[in-house]
Amino acid sequence: MAKIRYNLDYWEILLKQNSKTAQEICELRWSFVACVAPLIILDYGCGPGWFRAFRPTGVEVDTYDIAPWPQTGILHDHYDLITFWDVFEHIRDLDSLIPLFGKARNIAMTIPILPKGKKLKEWKHYKPGEHFHYFSKDSIVSVMDQYGFKKVKEGWPEVDCGIRENIYSILFQAKKKTVVFTNGVFDLIHPGHLYILEKAKALGDKLIVGLDSDRNVQRLDKKPKRPVNNQEIRKKVVEALQWVDEVRVFDDHNELKTMLREIQPDFMVKGGDYRKEQIVGAKIVEDLGGQIVIIPYLEGKSTTSLINQIRGL
Repeated sequence: MAKIRYNLDYWEILLKQNSKTAQEICELRWSFVACVAPLIILDYGCGPGWFRAFRPTGVEVDTYDIAPWPQTGILHDHYDLITFWDVFEHIRDLDSLIPLFGKARNIAMTIPILPKGKKLKEWKHYKPGEHFHYFSKDSIVSVMDQYGFKKVKEGWPEVDCGIRENIYSILFQAKKKTVVFTNGVFDLIHPGHLYILEKAKALGDKLIVGLDSDRNVQRLDKKPKRPVNNQEIRKKVVEALQWVDEVRVFDDHNELKTMLREIQPDFMVKGGDYRKEQIVGAKIVEDLGGQIVIIPYLEGKSTTSLINQIRGL
């Protein structure tokens, strides 16, 4: 007899065999979000994991819950969709979700809405200590607007089919932000770096920095021998700078070009005396509708000059 593996797959088999109503609800939810065609999803507050268990073919679903249910954890840096099914009202500090919101292109949720004429304390969803928020249709839109999301779909599918009461479904999409991209080694941070990054961030809402990997810096054959700091240190330092929203490491020109196609920046910023045709990825950015901005270096402010000053001490 084959040995049974008690893992996440086994758990999903049990869920499917014993969860008829949950399957109906999940099918309604998958239908509700189909308009954004998500392929990589995070089910936040997943509970037993029904939404993942009844996922369509070809869709990848990460699961996370503070309770010790079988779950994958948060495995990706970016998601087509993050779901909060019957979860949002349970989260005391919504600001704690800001890092998660930054990973999402779309957010879907179900929340209970108090019926007209019903007194809050007589309502079955009035649960002090468990529910920290009671939203109206307008207030949830206002809350998500503050976090950079707009409503794109709403409805009562779980109520209309007779399964549940007072449960409102809503789908949000991240508002378009002006994305700025710059790249470089950023080895020993000096005023010239800060000048370029401050100017770059002023062009938009989000600044993404592409960081040359150690191997790529060595290929550039910079003198004196570089980098001084390895890529892990350089990444941490750049991430700590106030103008920078995200840092991504790339290993060669092909990875940089792939990164630009994914990010699709509105502006690509380079510091120095470059000509546009010398900038790796410039054509990709312009073909995608972006602009190239070249900002002159601050005179005498470079990593090489800083190293030479240190050596002269």
